[in-house]
Amino acid sequence: CASRHKSSIRKRIIRNVIHTYNVIHNSYLSEGIPIERVSSERDLGVNIDCALKVIQHPSSIVSSAKKMLGLISRITQQFKNPAYIISLFCSLVRSRIQFASVAWNSISGTQSAKIETVQKSFVRIIYDRYFQRRFYYDDYFLIDKISLRPSSERRAERDLILLHKVENAMRDNDMLLSRINIHVPFRLTRNHTAFYANTICRSSTLSRIQS
Repeated sequence: CASRHKSSIRKRIIRNVIHTYNVIHNSYLSEGIPIERVSSERDLGVNIDCALKVIQHPSSIVSSAKKMLGLISRITQQFKNPAYIISLFCSLVRSRIQFASVAWNSISGTQSAKIETVQKSFVRIIYDRYFQRRFYYDDYFLIDKISLRPSSERRAERDLILLHKVENAMRDNDMLLSRINIHVPFRLTRNHTAFYANTICRSSTLSRIQS
């Protein structure tokens, strides 16, 4: 029991939550053991920095996914059927780059393109190994040919699924439901916008989905 208590102390950390660069750091102890200070932390599978943003998360998942893709590529060199390597990619690699995407999908175009490089690298492996360069190489043509979709489309689909569940009370969460701004025009117009998007907080999940 004592050893378990000491183990829990070692797991304690200090996370800065700041919006300024002029920070005074103090050292803290827990039962004589210094508490580690971190600038980012992984919470429920998502990397969050000291400003409570997920800017570092895309780079982290791309690095992890490419390592796993390299491992799959090495151990499947003798596979004759591409369906097996595609199945491994979907279960072990693609799941990494779309896990909890609803929480962190407010990313830039550059970060989105970086995530797409994972699937493009996989498509290149399939092209070189199983198609033997019989036709002109095109990323999106091959992605469609092996029945995959761009990662950005899959993330957008997950966003819409969440919006559908919240709006239709399939998720019992009054706070989320209160954040949905249904657009009700006071007169008949040609504008058929379903939601009144709030552009003040672009990193907000529901604001992004409604826009």
